[in-house]
Amino acid sequence: LFLSCSGACVLAQARLVIDNGGFVNITQGAYLVIDNPAANAITRNSSGHIISEGENNSIKWNIGIATGTYTIPWGYGSSDYIPLTFTKTAGTGSGNFLFSTYQTGWQNSTQLPAGVTNINGASGTDNSAFVSDRFWQINAQGYSVKPALSNVAFTYRDIENSASGNTIAENGLIAKRYNTTLNSWTDNILASTINTTSNIVTVTAVDAANLEPWWMLGTLGANRYWVAPSNSVSNLAANWSETAGGAGNAGVPTLNDAMIFDGTSDANSTINADLTAASLRVDADYSGTISQGANAITLDGEAVFSGGTFLGGSSPIAVSGNFTISGASFTSTSATLDLKGNFILNSGNFAHNNGTVRFSGTTTGVSQTIGGSLTNNFNHLTVTNTAATPGVQVESSKNLSGVLTLASNVVFDADGSSNSSVFKLLSTSDSPTQDAAVAVLPTGALITGNVTVQRFMTKEGPSNNRIYRYISSPVQNAPVSDIQAEIPVTGSFTGTSACSGCLTNQSMFSYNESIITDTNGSGAADLNDGYTDFPNTANTETLVPGLGYSMFVRGNILSSTLWDVRGTVNAGNVTPVSLPVSYTSSGVAANDGWNLVGNPFPSTIDWDAASGWTKTNIDATIYTTDNGSILQYATWNGVTGTNGGSRYIAMAQGF
Repeated sequence: LFLSCSGACVLAQARLVIDNGGFVNITQGAYLVIDNPAANAITRNSSGHIISEGENNSIKWNIGIATGTYTIPWGYGSSDYIPLTFTKTAGTGSGNFLFSTYQTGWQNSTQLPAGVTNINGASGTDNSAFVSDRFWQINAQGYSVKPALSNVAFTYRDIENSASGNTIAENGLIAKRYNTTLNSWTDNILASTINTTSNIVTVTAVDAANLEPWWMLGTLGANRYWVAPSNSVSNLAANWSETAGGAGNAGVPTLNDAMIFDGTSDANSTINADLTAASLRVDADYSGTISQGANAITLDGEAVFSGGTFLGGSSPIAVSGNFTISGASFTSTSATLDLKGNFILNSGNFAHNNGTVRFSGTTTGVSQTIGGSLTNNFNHLTVTNTAATPGVQVESSKNLSGVLTLASNVVFDADGSSNSSVFKLLSTSDSPTQDAAVAVLPTGALITGNVTVQRFMTKEGPSNNRIYRYISSPVQNAPVSDIQAEIPVTGSFTGTSACSGCLTNQSMFSYNESIITDTNGSGAADLNDGYTDFPNTANTETLVPGLGYSMFVRGNILSSTLWDVRGTVNAGNVTPVSLPVSYTSSGVAANDGWNLVGNPFPSTIDWDAASGWTKTNIDATIYTTDNGSILQYATWNGVTGTNGGSRYIAMAQGF
């Protein structure tokens, strides 16, 4: 038997009997009207079923005030039988029921029925991965008082739990209804049981108030409040309650539970076992300390820290939702804090603990943001989000002391959507060099927007900390005025620095290898004649990446000789940087071919690197001025160094 209903099919007072493997297929938004209220008005004899597979492919059963045990013999395809069964009380009024069911992809939130706005769990974030891939409609209409139901039995297909993308523990499945007033699946947990052999979840009782139209099966979990009476450990059932300040013994939070610390218990919590939950919320009135120790923390939803103290340990922390600090003191893990949502620091503080923050979002078209109203320091940042362009946007001022690492094809927006955020690479020492850096950019990776890059220089020099230093620019189009904000640069150009104790003579120079005459009045043409005034006309002139500059630093009048420039970083994976070099013969070979070049990248570079360099007719030795006590050069010839010379050329270093 095959019966296809594509309009309004009405069987009044008769019975629909399905047998011999036949099936009824409701399609194209049609509905099958059963006008017989008796429980046996739809009967299945040994085999066969009704196919809905669409929210509007429905059965309208005019049950009214009739009572009894009813079965909707739903099925999938030609063979899978997945009935819905329930026992009904009378109710009041001449009402009817609409029934339908349909399978979804694993991400149920993209195929919601009308009137349902989310598939969120207790954490308030998308819970699709923990929900069986099917919706059921049990819609009581037209009653002045809805009937109550009991023993509502949902039959499920294993494949709708195990589909790729789902994370479902079958023995934890419960039935949930969607509260159309609160837009919530989790406001009330109805008691249910599961038989994993017969694949049936049964809700013991559904009163009229909870007889909502749409249902699903999932492992949605509940709230877990920290209620320990004294300092204790997390892996103890007695320390958790389903209600704020309620009785303990609710059980240790699991993958689907929202974990909450509030002021009802300010006892310290030590994470003494790997912890997995739907979300973590620390309220402003909690004043205790949560210590991670050596145990991993995995959150399917968001993490919000509004109070107390969190002390990160040595194991990873993974947060699938937003990560927000609004008043708490948060010390991160020394391992990796992995975020698939946004990083937000509004108040309180974030200490990086020498760890890594990784942005690994995978939602198509959704950029992750680094924001909030406060500035904070990161150690290492890693970005793997290629699901959006950019993968990450810096929306408020942030500092980096370690390494920024981008995966292939990742785009990192350093100054945010308004092009005004300041992402700063910090420099704290030059002996040895301690600079933040950008790692080698792989294929397709790109940093857009402006980056502020610091260069720390120790105050030194034989003449009261006055010394010439070789420098270079690690960004594009940085004007001299950027440097003047920290280091005076004087000369006859427009915009020369005015400072107490400064002469007006030129204090910054570029180098022109082609000059072979005595320009400095030494009485002989030599390699020192190549220094030329820079800037020549105005302080708006920009430093050329790959060129080196000699800058006189008047350490005697400065409290610090730290300086910075701002601009777009050079991306060698996109456009290789040519260090402009030349050779001009003066007749004296020892004076010829010297070029003052510079490291063009916001990172240390390796003169001996096996790849990355193209060197043609270039001497193997590099020279960097070391004017700390006497005028000398630190050199490296590819094998050994003199005066502290090294194969590694620091960020913003000329040579």
